Amino acid sequence: MSDMLTHWAAFEDFCRLAQIDETIEPAFRAALAQNREAGRLGTLTRLGAKWMQPMLEGVRAHWSDSSRDPKLPRNLAFVLGGLIHQATDNVMKPALSRAAGGTWS
Repeated sequence: MSDMLTHWAAFEDFCRLAQIDETIEPAFRAALAQNREAGRLGTLTRLGAKWMQPMLEGVRAHWSDSSRDPKLPRNLAFVLGGLIHQATDNVMKPALSRAAGGTWS
């Protein structure tokens, strides 16, 4: 349970920060604001190294299409959530483990 909550909390913090940081790509901010549930699911999904790049490449390849698939912003939010999962695993968990003197996972 704590693993899920750690990922979810990191995602929620990221969403709040993204909305006030104007240097973040507006398409990212909009995708997160309009597809928060997809981003939450992405942040709880494992094995991102296998699915994030192909999904992001698909979004990027078709983002400028005049008849853009309405699922693209949802997919972008899902990938952004996956990136938060990866950052949580690579940065936050080791820091929390050191602070707690144990394994945070």
